[in-house]
Amino acid sequence: MTGARVLVEGLAHPMGARTLRVERLVLDPGRVYALCAPNGAGKSTLLRILAGLIAPSRGRIAIDAGPATLVHQQPYLLRGSVGRNVAFGPRAGGARREERRRRAAAALATVGIEELAPRAARSLSGGEAQRVALARALALEPRLLLLDEPTSNLDAAGHALLRRLVDHWRAAGAPTVVWATPAPLAGGLADAALIIEDGAVRPAFGRDPTARS
Repeated sequence: MTGARVLVEGLAHPMGARTLRVERLVLDPGRVYALCAPNGAGKSTLLRILAGLIAPSRGRIAIDAGPATLVHQQPYLLRGSVGRNVAFGPRAGGARREERRRRAAAALATVGIEELAPRAARSLSGGEAQRVALARALALEPRLLLLDEPTSNLDAAGHALLRRLVDHWRAAGAPTVVWATPAPLAGGLADAALIIEDGAVRPAFGRDPTARS
């Protein structure tokens, strides 16, 4: 499975006194992109638009795959166990019991929380809950994964885990990842970075995703 290709053209969406604007944006399959901007600049809004949760006031978005999977900064966990939360997506998608178990177990192992599977999801710390939300997203086997400030509640071990995941995704070529962060630059965690200034999305480093090929 390869990552999704994403094309955004002529997008505009009001955000109070400012307007979020994307003239042109192309996200190549299997690449990792950092969306860098301070809080309130429009990172979460853009991710929600890409996920189909918000309809922009104008513009075109084309994703050559199924729906995007968005991991929120403050994830909402269901009642019940961690394992039930992680298996929810495959179960809702009609996966058979053995397939649900396989995907949930693989996702829990990927983020290093297999031992939390029987725990009550709503009893977890903020960092643990963030890992569960990430595992739940990975169990869907997404081709486009959107992460809204995934390091905000993680400790040093969680940051190291995210770096390992990014390296794994790069090597595997799937999924296409957009990672929102308030940090000025994303360092070695991204193939290319975008910044938002005065509502306009533009490249910071790496291959220019806003340029016409």
